[in-house]
Amino acid sequence: VDSMYFAVVTVTTVGYGDLKPQTGAAKLAIAFYIILGLALIASALAVVGEYIMDKLDGDESETEADSKAKNRWLTAPQQKLAFSALSILIIFTIGLLFFIF
Repeated sequence: VDSMYFAVVTVTTVGYGDLKPQTGAAKLAIAFYIILGLALIASALAVVGEYIMDKLDGDESETEADSKAKNRWLTAPQQKLAFSALSILIIFTIGLLFFIF
């Protein structure tokens, strides 16, 4: 629970300061983690926003028939969303590992 709390507080830049790295190496690793986490979260939110706007505008870049013709399980917008969700999951997993070790 503490490691998940640490990852969420760090990546969302809330930074309460109640849990913090103690060594210089840990501080450097967390600095890189924050930069990487912010970039991944921002790009994931941009993809989600683009998907929502496309749905609101009625713009379908790839239909289900096109997806089946190309032997894909997901359409291109769905692939972007899946990649965004996966990148967020990866960055939180890295944060959990930083805190545990």
